[in-house]
Amino acid sequence: PVERDLEFVVQNYKYGICPFGSLGGGLLTGKYNEGVAPKGSRFEAKNRPNDLFSKLIKTDKKEKTLQQLKALENVAKKLGCTQSQLAIAWTLKNEDVSTVVVGATTIKQLEDNVGAIKALEKWDKSIEEEIEGILGNQPNPNHDWRKWGYDEAR
Repeated sequence: PVERDLEFVVQNYKYGICPFGSLGGGLLTGKYNEGVAPKGSRFEAKNRPNDLFSKLIKTDKKEKTLQQLKALENVAKKLGCTQSQLAIAWTLKNEDVSTVVVGATTIKQLEDNVGAIKALEKWDKSIEEEIEGILGNQPNPNHDWRKWGYDEAR
């Protein structure tokens, strides 16, 4: 499922989507699950109020975000994969996605990211539904980006 403004192109011209940021700037890797930026991480000692870490961990959204991250960690454990692999596999599993851009900065991260393929082998609809239940962020196909608000009539 894609957002309405992309749906026509994806369905009628068979275009695929190439999302970037499937690891949420590192937030979905598992290293921030305790709500602290580890030493040497991109969010350590950075004061960038618009980055994802600041928006979701350094605000009133912290408790909910940490609950979601820990729930995703449990799903990854069930699949026998890392949280990074879970996030990438979830992205790849979307029928409208043709490829995923990863931002590995080390060989170890790249190897971990490629391991998402093994997670896909164990994937089923129940895993997808569990993740969607945790995140609650399904695209709203009725959102009209040309207007402010949602078109509830459709």
